[in-house]
Amino acid sequence: MTTQPSLTPADFAAKWQGVTTTEKAGSQEHFIDLCRMLGEPTPHEADPTGDHYAFEKRVTKGGGGDGFADVWKRGFFAWEYKGKRADLKAAYKQLLDYREDLENPPPRRSSAHASSPPRSRRRRPGASPTSPAKAARGHEEDGHGQDHRGRHRVANGRRK
Repeated sequence: MTTQPSLTPADFAAKWQGVTTTEKAGSQEHFIDLCRMLGEPTPHEADPTGDHYAFEKRVTKGGGGDGFADVWKRGFFAWEYKGKRADLKAAYKQLLDYREDLENPPPRRSSAHASSPPRSRRRRPGASPTSPAKAARGHEEDGHGQDHRGRHRVANGRRK
C-alpha cells in the first residue's frame, strides 16, 4: 500500500534541521516523516497489530537477554536510531545481536534526526561474496591478508 507523499524532501529537511531532542523523543516521529515523504504507510497504518511491521519490536539478543529494535519490518529491515553523537557502530552491533530473532533482516542504522536514510553497504560488481562475519566487520579479503581496500588486516596490534 503506497500512498502519495505528503511531505516534500525540503519540508522534511527543514523540520529536522537543528533538532535537539533525544533519540527516544524524536525517533518515531522522524521515521513517520520519512514514510510521509516517501509515500509509504507508517508501521501502524500498515500493520495495526505489529505482527510484521512495528516500532519497538521486542527481541531476544543473540547472546541472551532482551532488547528492542526501534523499527522492524519482517523480511525487509530492522532500523536502530542513535543520538546525534552516538557511535553508529554500536547501533550496527545491536542490530546484529537482534538479527536471528528478527528473522535476519538487512540492518539499517541512523543518527537521530538525520535528514536522509543511511546508505546500505553494497558489494562491488564482480566481487566475491563474503561470509556474514566478514561482511559484518566490513572486510573482504583478497586471500593474501589484505582487505578489498588493499590494507593489511591488523590483529592484536600487529599487521598480518
